[in-house]
Amino acid sequence: MHTSQAGNQGTELPPTMDLPEWSWLLRLVRVAERVSGLDGLASFLLAKAKQASDGVPSVVFQDERGAEVFRAHAQDDSYQRYFRTNPWWPGEEESERGLGMEDRWSFLGGWFGLPPVMALSTADGAGRRHDPSYVFMPHFAVAYATDLVVRLLPGLEAPSWADVWRRWSRMLPTVTAPSQAQGTFEDFLARTHRWGSDASIVERPLRAEGYPGFTRVTRQLQSSEPAAVDIRWVTLSLADATA
Repeated sequence: MHTSQAGNQGTELPPTMDLPEWSWLLRLVRVAERVSGLDGLASFLLAKAKQASDGVPSVVFQDERGAEVFRAHAQDDSYQRYFRTNPWWPGEEESERGLGMEDRWSFLGGWFGLPPVMALSTADGAGRRHDPSYVFMPHFAVAYATDLVVRLLPGLEAPSWADVWRRWSRMLPTVTAPSQAQGTFEDFLARTHRWGSDASIVERPLRAEGYPGFTRVTRQLQSSEPAAVDIRWVTLSLADATA
């Protein structure tokens, strides 16, 4: 059981895996696996969500790690070109895009603890104009994480899911939900076994030749699970996001 840390201290809360967000996540990652063609993706994303957020899509880590990731990427010419038309990308002067734009990017969040600057850098370019807060929206969060998996593959020889987990941990700051103890990939797969995580994927070869791209995956996720978007998230269509 989890205990509330604010307000009613000592009030026991339901185990997070009994909350509806886990059911939404389970359905969305299964759709993402089917559409992406990445065998084992659902188990991988369930394990990563257990580690980073314990299944709570609104989790946000606003410490220095998020700011460091954003500043490092914002100085890179390729990211500056990619996001040059993004309405929320900080300009050379604050007055160009409004006050506090850097703060809008300086966090790690959502189901998978993603830094927006990396999540929105989709391989097909569709995320270049997205609001950084989209990492909290269920459909986009799963689509970003799926696309990131594919972008982590180049340079890996005969990659397995264990290789992707290790590269993810090297390239992104590791965040762990307050309710979770530190653990290995195998540990987090075991912790999500009740939701169907398959421990045998660890060394399973991973192929992405059939990946249809971020936009196709997102459209399928939106059409398959519309109820996952409710009043707690801003309801935006894919057309709004990619305009």
